[in-house]
Parts: sequence; C-alpha cells; structure tokens
Amino acid sequence: MRIVVKPMGFVLLTVLSMSMLAYQSFTKRFMARQTPQASVKSPANSTRTTSIKIGETPTVAPTAPVGEVPEGAYAIQNKRSGLYLGLKDPSKNPEKEAHVDQDKFAKRPDRMWVLIRRSDGTYNIKNKGTDFWLDSANGSHGAGDYIRIWWPVAPETNDAQMWRLLPQPDGAFLIENVRSGRVLEIRKGAKSAGALVYQAERTGSDAQRFMLVRLAE
Repeated sequence: MRIVVKPMGFVLLTVLSMSMLAYQSFTKRFMARQTPQASVKSPANSTRTTSIKIGETPTVAPTAPVGEVPEGAYAIQNKRSGLYLGLKDPSKNPEKEAHVDQDKFAKRPDRMWVLIRRSDGTYNIKNKGTDFWLDSANGSHGAGDYIRIWWPVAPETNDAQMWRLLPQPDGAFLIENVRSGRVLEIRKGAKSAGALVYQAERTGSDAQRFMLVRLAE
C-alpha cells in the first residue's frame, strides 16, 4: 500500500483556512445576538409601534398634512362649478346675514379672501371687500348650516372662525371648520351662480373641493 505524504505547507494552509471559516461563522452568530433593538413609535396620530434595528429607518404609512399655504390674497374657486366664493350681500354690516355664495369672479373685492395663518397651522379667512371673517354661523356644529362672514371675535380662542386647509391629490383643498369638523360645500353641488355655501360632512366630492388662486397684492 502506498502512503502519500503531503507537504507540510499544504497541511498548514488547509488548517488555517478551516480555522478562518469557523471564526467568521462564530462572529456572525455572536453579533446577531448582540445587536440591540429599538422600539420606534409612529407619529402622534398613530398608535402603531414598530421594532427595528438601530440605524434602520422605520416605514410608517404617511398621513395627510394640514396645508401650509402662504398668507396673502386668494380667489377661492369651487372645482365642480368653476365659480368663486363671495358674498350674497356684500354689506359692511354683517348683521344683514352676509351669507357666502358662488359667482363669477369679475374682480369684485367680495370675491377676494385673505388667508391669515395662525401659529397652530390653522387659518383665519378674511373677506377683502368687507374685512369681516369667514364664520360658521352662530358657531354651529351642525351639518347643513350656512356659512357667513362676521366680525372677528376673540381671535385667539374662537374656533368657529378658524379653518384647516386639507390638501387633496388633485391640488385642490377641503376647507374644514375647526369647531364643527365639517367642510365647506356648495349647496346640493349646484353649478349655478348664487348657490349658497354651507358646512357638510366630509365626502371629498368636487362640490367640497376648492382651488386657491393667488392674487397679486
């Protein structure tokens, strides 16, 4: 029987290679056990908690932000009718129930609105023709109640005159009253001039969508 004796260098190289592979395998197992875990909480409006490794970025479903629209003068155009918000009776006396309606723009001051951004991200909306503010009539919470203008009352606390601008994928906005949580809508989705504006439950229909058209100062 022939006995083959391999050179010593070859034997040492084989032993070293096997040792290196074993060390790498041990290191991977050890590090996997030692990697700390972090509990990362989703944004405030979500109660979901995700467990991730340190250094990773959690994937959280996005939420619709409140629109950050620059302050200034705007025409507010309804998407369904193409008409603009203004006043049924552009009187300097809001006790005449200056209800908000829709009509052609015609460069009328009562068809122009000034957005005043508040520190909490909501807005006061002032009619440029009268200097009175968009208001949920009598601070109503009810769906189907009309929208009017009124004197600015307790600007820091009167949420009947505070509005959220909620951006939509098509570039339009829903305009939501802070007190009632309801949004502006053209009555019965009318396309005719003179149709009144009221507050309604949010559906996202075109009757509730408004384009903000920036006006030159």
